[in-house]
Amino acid sequence: MEGGVTKPDKTEFTECWRTSWKTPYIMRLAVSAGIGGLLFGYDTGVISGALLYIRDDFNLSTSRHGYRQATLDHYLKFCSFR
Repeated sequence: MEGGVTKPDKTEFTECWRTSWKTPYIMRLAVSAGIGGLLFGYDTGVISGALLYIRDDFNLSTSRHGYRQATLDHYLKFCSFR
């Protein structure tokens, strides 16, 4: 089939798997990127839940609440590079 999607066979998968284990740098990079993504998502969820109570406790207006949320999101992005 010209220009279509071909189904990979078992040898291509086995070769890719062996190559990834021969170079542990790639595996460590992929695992650390995956864990970092999960932790960043968890932090974002925790901050979003906490912002509901922050607005009520500090009597913030809608614009101030949006500013606090944007500030915390940017802070999390920069802290994830530490």
